[in-house]
Amino acid sequence: MSEGMTVPEPLPPVPAPPAKPVWGAWATIGFGAVILTVFFLIEFFVVMAFVILKIASGQAFNPSQILDLFNANLGLIVSLATVIGGAAGIGLTVVFIKIRSGAAIAEYLRLKSVSWKWVLVGLAATLGLIVLTNGLGIVFKSPQDSFTTDIYRTAV
Repeated sequence: MSEGMTVPEPLPPVPAPPAKPVWGAWATIGFGAVILTVFFLIEFFVVMAFVILKIASGQAFNPSQILDLFNANLGLIVSLATVIGGAAGIGLTVVFIKIRSGAAIAEYLRLKSVSWKWVLVGLAATLGLIVLTNGLGIVFKSPQDSFTTDIYRTAV
């Protein structure tokens, strides 16, 4: 080679595409809407099951008694509804992924391991947000009687 000429560096390798393409934007929005709808329906059915069980056990006969029992068990009801609805949402997500590609869940969702540095950064950010929201609650004197407070008070 002549003087002054340099050899260009090779280009980095192009990552291989997934086995099958992922869903498009509209399909993703549609399946997300299905999952969200199922989540809310399951939460509704958990609340209704609680009311029916209380009526069947003879603990509640009129609407005010049902409302009193509901308020006394609000934390339990919200917890059950959220856990059962969340499990159904995760299950539907897995089903939709398997229908589309048959690929491994981690591969389809492109999940990667996270370094300890990013775990610590995430924990510090979370702690910072907790301190910030509690501080703002103190400064602006947030009311102590709220829906969230009732959930914590009645959790089991």
